[in-house]
Amino acid sequence: MEKQNEYKIELACLKNQDDELYFYFLGVPTTDLFYILPKKLKFKKISLLASNLHNYIYDTDIKPNSINDCYRYFNSNSEYIIDDFDAELENQLYIGSHDNTEIHIKFPKSFNYKRIIYKLLEKYQYDPQKVIELLINNENKYLEIGIPNRLINTYTQFNDYRKKTQNMRK
Repeated sequence: MEKQNEYKIELACLKNQDDELYFYFLGVPTTDLFYILPKKLKFKKISLLASNLHNYIYDTDIKPNSINDCYRYFNSNSEYIIDDFDAELENQLYIGSHDNTEIHIKFPKSFNYKRIIYKLLEKYQYDPQKVIELLINNENKYLEIGIPNRLINTYTQFNDYRKKTQNMRK
């Protein structure tokens, strides 16, 4: 019998770099990124690759202009998995994902990120204030955070987490 994860978001990290705040979440589908962001936000630049069992599609195929365009397209075409995605948005926001389950959001420090990050954490049944506090107190570290808001483990590098999960699968 396979052990069920006791947490929804597998890993989280906050990095405070120069004039930006960088949030990283593992275990969150890219479509959830489209769900939490204001739909009216427009893309300045975008690079997107998605696939299903038979086809690949690119940003040049679907020509999205906004978060809403991606949100609607992938909700209507759920057979596609977003393999790689990077975008620069209005307001100097940068978002991206890898393998459909690793999302990252880069905010300028002047941007009030709380509404967006709170929405994501609430979707996964976390207490946003407690998780943000854990992230701030463990800045630049990768955290496993269980439900409810319990710190399970801390890693100084992503590869330390990967080694642990690979050893668990053996």
